[in-house]
Amino acid sequence: MSDLYLDHDVSAQVAVLLQATGLDVPTAYNTGAAQAHDGEQLWLATNMWSAPIITHNGKDFRLLHQAWQLWARVWSASQEHAGILVMPHAPPALTVQRLRAFLDSGLAVRNLLYFYRPPRGWERFP
Repeated sequence: MSDLYLDHDVSAQVAVLLQATGLDVPTAYNTGAAQAHDGEQLWLATNMWSAPIITHNGKDFRLLHQAWQLWARVWSASQEHAGILVMPHAPPALTVQRLRAFLDSGLAVRNLLYFYRPPRGWERFP
């Protein structure tokens, strides 16, 4: 189990900074999954790392989250995704600060989708 998983859109510097704080943070690049599509990225984060995925791609991951919720009900499946955190592009240090604030908040993340919206902060997608 890892703390977070960064998809291919997120700067490798973010992973370096997070790892320096003691977090286990695999990335699409260092796991050989940089070419995987978004659905595979969410699957990997959930099934290989048991970690919320961090991305800048809100549109696609909102759709994936909604599809996961729908098909889980249709198929009576109990598997939940590990969580999705969508962030705007920002300097790596600021991105890390925002992610640490989320982790420190104690908010539930499993099977949920959050967007970081400056200046309001983290907001859960319904």
